[in-house]
Amino acid sequence: METKMAKIAFLGLGAMGARMAARLLAAGHDLTVWNRTEGRAADMLAQGARWMPTPRAAADGQDIVFSMLRDDDAATEVWLGRTALDGLAEGAVGVECSTLSLPGIQRLAGAFAAAGRSFIDAPLAGSRPQAEAGSLIFLAGGEAADIEGVRPVLLAMGGALHHAGPTGAGCLAKLTVNALFGPTGRGGRTHRADPQGRLRPCPHSCRLCRNARGVAGAEACRPSHAGRRLPGCFSDRPCRQGFRDARAQRRRSRRGHARSR
Repeated sequence: METKMAKIAFLGLGAMGARMAARLLAAGHDLTVWNRTEGRAADMLAQGARWMPTPRAAADGQDIVFSMLRDDDAATEVWLGRTALDGLAEGAVGVECSTLSLPGIQRLAGAFAAAGRSFIDAPLAGSRPQAEAGSLIFLAGGEAADIEGVRPVLLAMGGALHHAGPTGAGCLAKLTVNALFGPTGRGGRTHRADPQGRLRPCPHSCRLCRNARGVAGAEACRPSHAGRRLPGCFSDRPCRQGFRDARAQRRRSRRGHARSR
């Protein structure tokens, strides 16, 4: 079945964004790009993309607008401060692929809802090699019809798309994946989230700390740097239950391995 070519804007051409945008060009989509520094867009322009000087101008008249930015502040600035949202026409879809906190996603989703525009949070699993190969895994939250509408375009950049649930579910899934499979912290140190959601060096020498590569989260050890703000979703019950389930599964696997010896 032939894939319909879409008019797409891509906001953010960093290490991941540039590789993702290149996959869209290779698939034949009509691509407009914006980046904070225009020089980062040179390769995209050489491949046939169009440059726009502002996020709003890039979003104007597009079917789908992707954002791949550094953090909550950058995403809020681009969508709301530089008014990319205002450039979306009726029927267009905004897709946030950045790894944001749950409050950050909720802030954007509320603004989109107030404007009567469709919003999908679609963070991804994978890094630069997967972005270049088009084998990223997208974890999407939003309306099923919206997600199905952008499926062919997401699969031009990835090998799989999973509908995780309503808006925000993609964020929760992504941050859970990060917690479960992240490496130990700087210098091998692990950290805990305190009641305020800040990461502190873990004072315990428990087995879980020593094996933080396997299970980590709000109740366990989290690899990062002390004092950084932990995204709000790590204190949510679904994430905590996910960590408990993963820990229980790991214990069952170990017991099964021991019995098979």
